[in-house]
Amino acid sequence: MKKSGLIVLFLVICINLVIANHVITTSTGTTSYTADEDITKFYNISVENTDSDVNISQVNITIPSSFSFLASSNGNDASGTFSNDGNVLDWVADNLVVNQTTNYFWFNLTGTTPGVYNLSVQTLNVSGSFITNISVVINDTTVPSGVEFVTPADKNSSVQDMVLNVSVADNGEIDTITLKLYNSTHDEINSSTGTGDSLYANFTGNLTDGAYYANATVNDSFGNSNSSVTMNITLDDTDPSISFSCSSSSVDRNDDLTCECSGTDAIDGNPDIDYDSSPDTSELGDFTTTCTVTDDAGNSVSASEDYNVGSGSSSSGSSSSSSHSWDATFFVNADQFLEGFSKELEENERFKIKVDGVMHFVGIIEIDDEEVTINVSSDPQQAVLKVGENKKFDVDDNSDNYDLLVILMGINDSEANITVKSINEKIPESDKKGQNGIGFKNGNVSLEDIVDGAGDTIQNQGKRIWVYVLVGIVVLIVLGVGGKIGYEKYKKKRYYHRGY
Repeated sequence: MKKSGLIVLFLVICINLVIANHVITTSTGTTSYTADEDITKFYNISVENTDSDVNISQVNITIPSSFSFLASSNGNDASGTFSNDGNVLDWVADNLVVNQTTNYFWFNLTGTTPGVYNLSVQTLNVSGSFITNISVVINDTTVPSGVEFVTPADKNSSVQDMVLNVSVADNGEIDTITLKLYNSTHDEINSSTGTGDSLYANFTGNLTDGAYYANATVNDSFGNSNSSVTMNITLDDTDPSISFSCSSSSVDRNDDLTCECSGTDAIDGNPDIDYDSSPDTSELGDFTTTCTVTDDAGNSVSASEDYNVGSGSSSSGSSSSSSHSWDATFFVNADQFLEGFSKELEENERFKIKVDGVMHFVGIIEIDDEEVTINVSSDPQQAVLKVGENKKFDVDDNSDNYDLLVILMGINDSEANITVKSINEKIPESDKKGQNGIGFKNGNVSLEDIVDGAGDTIQNQGKRIWVYVLVGIVVLIVLGVGGKIGYEKYKKKRYYHRGY
């Protein structure tokens, strides 16, 4: 009998738990609401008490933290006391919802952040509690903002791979970001699509220098769309051109040395030019002054001029070079000189080359229809070349080897196509004798050198006149001795015929 009583009690409890079922919906019978962000909306919750003999004594509705409750907007169609404790709306009464009846509870809420949320509705009676969630979707009605290009930071790019990076902001969730690239005629040539709050794209495809346009479009998950301003991009991957020259390559100490530099660029009409127009000449020695031309895309090119500052006593010996005025000087770098470099020059234009670390010059003095007069310095040497002819020069202190080859490739009106090339060829003995027009070795000249006719070149041009004087003396001596010997023979012969 005791066991049977326990079974009956268990069944009663189970029946009560099953009966303690409450139906929670919206006033229209659905289980969800939809509202726009920052818009106050009216909510009406239906509570049906399906218990047969137990009343609902309390209804609690918990709202999300991003929602705000409009004060005094609450109400219900039954008796009860209302309170608002933070995010909980609370109605309490012994017969709040009488068994097997339905009551309504209403209020106004404002959702500020887009997304999907739940209103948690809890009903309580003596048997326990029952919880139901009502879904609320807060629509995003704000377009994405802050659509900005992070790169390029300026309006120019010096790479053929065009890197673009756009960042966006939104109070909801970004769905897609689309980047598009247009050419100068506004034709779309490339695009990239991604998700998240930024998009990085590297547009390639053998882009050429010129004007381009980029635009970014952003869509959030609620269909709101926004676009960036159009970015104007100038692609410049070409170095500027440069022209740099100084008034002389050799000056006396504290004398004025003036330099001029100019630069042009196909894209940037006003590139930055950095150089010293009056290099310092206060110290003796060899120096280099440099000009650098930089366009606004960061492409840069430099040219240098070497000059020597002397004590003032070295300017008397180079009449062909120091007294000549040159209109333009073109630097030939080491690789060009080694391979052979050609360029059309006008009169009074010259190349600057470096042999064993020392600067030398090859310039055009005169051009006529059939031949060109060239000047090679530092030690001045001149030659006249016809088209197709070449001349080898020894320009350093080693008189056993040629260092420079100059070829006249052609003549075109006022311009001559000149090739300069670095060589290292042994000078034949036959060439040494007439290398500079005098057949003596470099250095001091002795009477033995003159008599023997060694044929080596005298590089010290200041001693050339003394060589001519010594040669003349030798000739006079030879003629004098020979004349005396001939005269004695003549006297003997005449004396013999006369019978003496």
